[in-house]
Amino acid sequence: IIDHFGYMASEGKRKERLERNAALLRKSIAEEPNDGFMHFNLAKVYRLMGKYDEAVSEFETVLKFRDSGIKERIFAETYTALSQIYLGMDDYVRSRDYALKSIETAPYEILPQYVLAAIDFIEEKYGEAFTKLDEIREIAEDKSKTAVAGEIDRAQVYEDLGNCAVKMSNMDSASEYYRKSIEINPSRYPVHFNLGNVLCALGNTEDAAKEFEAALEINNEFEPAKQMLLSLKKAAQPLF
Repeated sequence: IIDHFGYMASEGKRKERLERNAALLRKSIAEEPNDGFMHFNLAKVYRLMGKYDEAVSEFETVLKFRDSGIKERIFAETYTALSQIYLGMDDYVRSRDYALKSIETAPYEILPQYVLAAIDFIEEKYGEAFTKLDEIREIAEDKSKTAVAGEIDRAQVYEDLGNCAVKMSNMDSASEYYRKSIEINPSRYPVHFNLGNVLCALGNTEDAAKEFEAALEINNEFEPAKQMLLSLKKAAQPLF
């Protein structure tokens, strides 16, 4: 209960701070409506508040100041943010369009490439998604590109590569990618669960059970892992 109320208090303060920042930015914009950077900051605040329609409106306003001397990086971030918001809205046409514009503006931007991979996966273009993710993986592993690689959740990349491999029925590769994801971040219980399912498909039920147990050690209320363990135990019982 104490933790719960502590979280509520912390979340309440965060909302108050965001509302206060939004009000200050709106006031500044009312005084200087042609300040594109203020619109950019307000868009980011709206996004943090979960007010996505307002965020989209402000981000799209930023794009009207393309020739105002604002750094190209701001426009790349704006395109990326719009691509992510529209992805969350299931508007894949606009999401892809803005992701491509972000890459055109800043070719080494990683997040829009991830958005394109996500859209490919959703549209069941698993081979294309895998290719994009593998390119992101190469960047993440390239120590000469530490600034860019630092933006990448390597464990997530390997998990997504594993998901693509599963969809392409390549279970051996999927198990390798999931193991790599776990090696980087052992606390991701869904990856343990996914690896367990893959090991079941490969006939390795003993190691599969260990992965389901590992998932439950991290989240003991994860029902799918409980069900899979129960199924394995039933399958192991003699018929007579």
